[in-house]
Amino acid sequence: MNVPPRPLLPKGPYLLCDDTVLPELSLVDKAERLLAGGARVLQLRMKHTPPREALAAARAVVARCRQAGALCLLNDRVDLALLADAHPPRSGHHAGSAPRCAYPCASG
Repeated sequence: MNVPPRPLLPKGPYLLCDDTVLPELSLVDKAERLLAGGARVLQLRMKHTPPREALAAARAVVARCRQAGALCLLNDRVDLALLADAHPPRSGHHAGSAPRCAYPCASG
């Protein structure tokens, strides 16, 4: 089976934007601070964020990452990655520890 090679991550800081760290700040505010601090890859982790808020945050963070030229990965949520237009080469989905095939790895 011919599988295209996975794209390499950009060089530079790979940082995590988590909804449980500094909960007094919005995910968008945290992402903006991480990007301003030099993040080249930002992994957005929203384990405790309600679905509507998660989609709004995902869309905003993906847009901010694109503006900054950084890669945005959405943790465990293929549905949000697709709805937030998080597609290669500047964004995508992080599958976490679960052994499963996930977007964008399975897409061409």
